[in-house]
Amino acid sequence: MNRRQKMLVGTTGLLFVIGAVCILLVAYFLIQSVREHFYQRAFDQQYELQQVEEAEEVFHGVKIQTYHTNEGPDGNKADVIVEMNDEVVEELKGRAINPASEEMKVYSHVVRYSLFTDKKRGKEELIVILNSDRDTPVYRTYRINENGVVSQNDFTTDSKSKQETQFLNGISEEQYGYYTNLPYQDGSWASLIFLGLMGIGCLISAAWIRRTILEKREEPAA
Repeated sequence: MNRRQKMLVGTTGLLFVIGAVCILLVAYFLIQSVREHFYQRAFDQQYELQQVEEAEEVFHGVKIQTYHTNEGPDGNKADVIVEMNDEVVEELKGRAINPASEEMKVYSHVVRYSLFTDKKRGKEELIVILNSDRDTPVYRTYRINENGVVSQNDFTTDSKSKQETQFLNGISEEQYGYYTNLPYQDGSWASLIFLGLMGIGCLISAAWIRRTILEKREEPAA
């Protein structure tokens, strides 16, 4: 085997590796996308999540109110205050607000109320979710059940539960999935198709080069 053939053999190996990795990545994301589809369908069948627009709510004896103070010069930033039963539970300083909007739309990416209903069990909760850290994607939920009991939990986009994934969408600027974000990203399917075609192309090229090398080796010497 001459030097050129050795280089082609090395190239063949590299193409096989690249092709295999591309195909494995495509398979992984396809499987995760299928899992995401069934997860979302199961959630929609059992639960209903409805945004609450009023900034002041009373839910089973618990009063929740959101307002802001200390507006900046342009009115687009302020300290956002969340109260429960007239006690301040959150003071989010220097947050971006939408002063031209009304009620909770003013705080669309800071605080959000949602009525969370379990359709199978006939139970409901009020979910108050907020972006607790303006510099990092850390979120906090206050869940108020039908007995007026308030529970609190912190999570990130990496540690979110299946239900928290749904609470997160709407307050975050991006839409998240539990298994994968792929179905919700613009151009993601085109990228996946391109990756798959590239993988197939690498495997075909590697097979063709290897076949050419074998044919050359089998040719009788002149």
